[in-house]
Amino acid sequence: MPGRSYAGNERRLDGAHRRAEAPAPPAPGAGLSSRLVPLSLALGATLADLAGAHGLGALIVLLAIPCAAAAAFVAAGDVLEGRPAWGRALTSVPALALLVVGSAVRHAAPAGAAVPPLALSAVIAAAILYVVPVLFWVLQPVVPAPRPATTP
Repeated sequence: MPGRSYAGNERRLDGAHRRAEAPAPPAPGAGLSSRLVPLSLALGATLADLAGAHGLGALIVLLAIPCAAAAAFVAAGDVLEGRPAWGRALTSVPALALLVVGSAVRHAAPAGAAVPPLALSAVIAAAILYVVPVLFWVLQPVVPAPRPATTP
């Protein structure tokens, strides 16, 4: 109620009422990059298609979709938390869409037919989108550390 003060039981909306807690231990596999898994699966599906195992390629692309969704959610969550993750977010979400399109086109093809070119192109484009942030990281200019000023 407005005007009343409950000295010991006040709750703040910013979470300051909580006690300081020890940080949670990292989850198992927390060091594994979530973008590496869908990239590996997309490349694996492409290699399976090139080897003629189209059924295996279809299953690998289908398996890559939830991994790509997790990577996209993590990137979008990082952006919403204010972390500098725009590059990951702007490449993970279209890569997820391309994997979904590639899987849908592949599964709509007649049984025993060759892999539709759109399906293969979509998976390769998704793999390229996962590699783009790495290329920007490699190509960014190196800024030398400032040297301390010397006084004579």
